[in-house]
Amino acid sequence: MRKIFVVFAFTHLLVNPLLFGQETGVLYMNKTSSGYAWQTFEDGKVQTKYNGEIKNGKPNGFGYQTYKNGNKYFGKHKNGLPNGEGRSIYPDGSMYLGEYKNGKFQGQGTFIWKDGYYYEGEFRDGTPNGQGTETLPNGHLVGEYKDGKPWNAKGYDKESNIIAKWVNGVKQE
Repeated sequence: MRKIFVVFAFTHLLVNPLLFGQETGVLYMNKTSSGYAWQTFEDGKVQTKYNGEIKNGKPNGFGYQTYKNGNKYFGKHKNGLPNGEGRSIYPDGSMYLGEYKNGKFQGQGTFIWKDGYYYEGEFRDGTPNGQGTETLPNGHLVGEYKDGKPWNAKGYDKESNIIAKWVNGVKQE
Protein backbone atom coordinates (compact mmCIF):
# COMPACT_ATOMS: atom_id res chain seq x y z
CA MET A 1 0.00 0.00 0.00
CA ARG A 2 2.84 2.38 0.84
CA LYS A 3 4.44 1.78 -2.60
CA ILE A 4 1.16 2.62 -4.33
CA PHE A 5 0.93 5.90 -2.39
CA VAL A 6 4.55 6.83 -3.24
CA VAL A 7 4.00 6.07 -6.94
CA PHE A 8 0.74 8.06 -6.93
CA ALA A 9 2.36 11.03 -5.16
CA PHE A 10 5.38 11.01 -7.50
CA THR A 11 3.16 10.75 -10.61
CA HIS A 12 0.97 13.60 -9.36
CA LEU A 13 4.04 15.82 -8.92
CA LEU A 14 5.22 15.09 -12.46
CA VAL A 15 1.93 15.91 -14.12
CA ASN A 16 0.93 18.93 -12.03
CA PRO A 17 2.92 21.94 -13.35
CA LEU A 18 1.35 24.30 -10.81
CA LEU A 19 3.51 22.76 -8.09
CA PHE A 20 6.60 23.83 -10.01
CA GLY A 21 5.51 27.39 -10.81
CA GLN A 22 4.33 26.66 -14.36
CA GLU A 23 0.71 27.67 -14.69
CA THR A 24 -1.60 26.58 -17.48
CA GLY A 25 -4.57 28.35 -18.96
CA VAL A 26 -6.05 30.24 -21.88
CA LEU A 27 -4.72 33.52 -23.29
CA TYR A 28 -6.00 35.80 -26.04
CA MET A 29 -4.00 38.17 -28.24
CA ASN A 30 -5.82 41.49 -27.87
CA LYS A 31 -5.12 44.84 -29.46
CA THR A 32 -4.25 47.44 -26.82
CA SER A 33 -3.32 51.14 -26.96
CA SER A 34 0.35 50.13 -27.09
CA GLY A 35 0.02 47.33 -29.68
CA TYR A 36 -0.89 43.67 -29.18
CA ALA A 37 -0.65 41.84 -25.86
CA TRP A 38 -1.52 38.45 -24.41
CA GLN A 39 -4.44 38.76 -21.98
CA THR A 40 -6.67 36.39 -20.04
CA PHE A 41 -9.91 37.74 -21.54
CA GLU A 42 -11.44 38.09 -25.00
CA ASP A 43 -12.14 41.54 -26.39
CA GLY A 44 -15.10 40.27 -28.43
CA LYS A 45 -13.22 40.15 -31.74
CA VAL A 46 -11.81 37.17 -33.60
CA GLN A 47 -8.22 36.82 -32.42
CA THR A 48 -5.39 34.47 -31.69
CA LYS A 49 -6.16 32.08 -28.83
CA TYR A 50 -3.62 30.05 -26.84
CA ASN A 51 -4.25 27.14 -24.48
CA GLY A 52 -1.30 25.69 -22.57
CA GLU A 53 1.59 26.46 -20.28
CA ILE A 54 2.05 30.12 -19.28
CA LYS A 55 4.93 32.00 -17.69
CA ASN A 56 5.02 35.76 -17.03
CA GLY A 57 1.66 36.19 -18.77
CA LYS A 58 2.85 34.72 -22.09
CA PRO A 59 2.76 31.31 -23.76
CA ASN A 60 5.82 29.43 -22.47
CA GLY A 61 6.12 25.67 -22.70
CA PHE A 62 3.78 23.31 -24.47
CA GLY A 63 0.50 24.57 -25.89
CA TYR A 64 -1.99 24.91 -28.71
CA GLN A 65 -2.53 28.16 -30.61
CA THR A 66 -5.33 29.06 -33.05
CA TYR A 67 -4.74 32.19 -35.12
CA LYS A 68 -7.46 34.49 -36.38
CA ASN A 69 -6.64 33.54 -40.01
CA GLY A 70 -7.39 29.86 -39.21
CA ASN A 71 -3.80 28.65 -38.85
CA LYS A 72 -3.16 26.27 -35.95
CA TYR A 73 0.05 25.56 -34.06
CA PHE A 74 0.67 22.75 -31.61
CA GLY A 75 4.01 22.59 -29.80
CA LYS A 76 6.53 24.43 -27.69
CA HIS A 77 6.46 28.19 -27.05
CA LYS A 78 8.92 30.71 -25.64
CA ASN A 79 8.01 34.31 -24.76
CA GLY A 80 4.70 34.05 -26.61
CA LEU A 81 6.03 32.61 -29.87
CA PRO A 82 6.42 29.11 -31.32
CA ASN A 83 9.92 28.01 -30.34
CA GLY A 84 11.27 24.44 -30.43
CA GLU A 85 9.49 21.41 -31.85
CA GLY A 86 6.00 21.94 -33.22
CA ARG A 87 3.41 21.49 -35.95
CA SER A 88 1.43 24.05 -37.95
CA ILE A 89 -1.73 23.20 -39.86
CA TYR A 90 -3.14 25.67 -42.39
CA PRO A 91 -6.75 26.14 -43.60
CA ASP A 92 -5.86 24.96 -47.14
CA GLY A 93 -4.68 21.59 -45.74
CA SER A 94 -0.92 22.17 -45.92
CA MET A 95 1.23 21.67 -42.83
CA TYR A 96 4.70 22.09 -41.37
CA LEU A 97 6.33 19.70 -38.89
CA GLY A 98 9.65 20.63 -37.37
CA GLU A 99 11.67 23.20 -35.49
CA TYR A 100 10.77 26.83 -34.83
CA LYS A 101 12.66 29.83 -33.54
CA ASN A 102 10.95 33.12 -32.67
CA GLY A 103 7.77 32.06 -34.47
CA LYS A 104 9.45 31.04 -37.77
CA PHE A 105 10.49 27.72 -39.30
CA GLN A 106 14.11 27.30 -38.22
CA GLY A 107 16.26 24.16 -38.32
CA GLN A 108 15.10 20.77 -39.59
CA GLY A 109 11.54 20.42 -40.82
CA THR A 110 9.09 19.19 -43.42
CA PHE A 111 6.56 21.37 -45.23
CA ILE A 112 3.76 19.41 -46.91
CA TRP A 113 1.56 21.18 -49.46
CA LYS A 114 -2.15 20.34 -49.69
CA ASP A 115 -1.55 18.32 -52.89
CA GLY A 116 0.91 16.03 -51.07
CA TYR A 117 4.17 17.42 -52.48
CA TYR A 118 6.71 18.30 -49.82
CA TYR A 119 10.06 19.82 -48.91
CA GLU A 120 12.14 18.13 -46.24
CA GLY A 121 15.34 19.70 -44.98
CA GLU A 122 16.78 22.84 -43.44
CA PHE A 123 14.84 26.06 -42.84
CA ARG A 124 16.06 29.52 -41.84
CA ASP A 125 13.85 32.55 -41.19
CA GLY A 126 10.76 30.66 -42.32
CA THR A 127 12.00 29.48 -45.74
CA PRO A 128 14.02 26.56 -47.11
CA ASN A 129 17.71 27.39 -46.64
CA GLY A 130 20.42 24.73 -46.64
CA GLN A 131 20.28 21.09 -47.68
CA GLY A 132 16.91 19.68 -48.63
CA THR A 133 14.79 17.51 -50.87
CA GLU A 134 11.63 18.68 -52.62
CA THR A 135 9.30 15.95 -53.86
CA LEU A 136 7.24 16.94 -56.92
CA PRO A 137 4.75 15.18 -59.23
CA ASN A 138 7.37 14.39 -61.89
CA GLY A 139 10.31 13.61 -59.58
CA HIS A 140 12.33 15.45 -56.97
CA LEU A 141 14.97 18.14 -56.38
CA VAL A 142 17.94 17.46 -54.13
CA GLY A 143 20.59 19.87 -52.94
CA GLU A 144 21.12 23.29 -51.43
CA TYR A 145 18.33 25.86 -51.18
CA LYS A 146 18.70 29.58 -50.61
CA ASP A 147 15.79 31.86 -49.69
CA GLY A 148 13.30 29.15 -50.66
CA LYS A 149 14.74 28.44 -54.13
CA PRO A 150 17.12 25.80 -55.50
CA TRP A 151 20.67 27.17 -55.27
CA ASN A 152 23.04 24.26 -55.95
CA ALA A 153 20.67 21.40 -56.69
CA LYS A 154 19.77 18.69 -59.17
CA GLY A 155 16.32 17.71 -60.40
CA TYR A 156 15.53 14.04 -61.02
CA ASP A 157 12.63 12.39 -62.83
CA LYS A 158 10.78 9.38 -61.43
CA GLU A 159 13.41 7.04 -62.89
CA SER A 160 16.21 9.01 -61.13
CA ASN A 161 17.55 10.57 -64.35
CA ILE A 162 18.94 14.10 -63.95
CA ILE A 163 16.57 16.48 -65.73
CA ALA A 164 17.67 19.85 -64.30
CA LYS A 165 20.59 21.45 -62.51
CA TRP A 166 21.03 24.73 -60.61
CA VAL A 167 24.40 26.36 -59.94
CA ASN A 168 24.46 29.41 -57.66
CA GLY A 169 20.71 29.85 -58.17
CA VAL A 170 20.84 29.77 -61.98
CA LYS A 171 19.16 26.90 -63.81
CA GLN A 172 21.62 25.38 -66.27
CA GLU A 173 20.54 24.64 -69.82
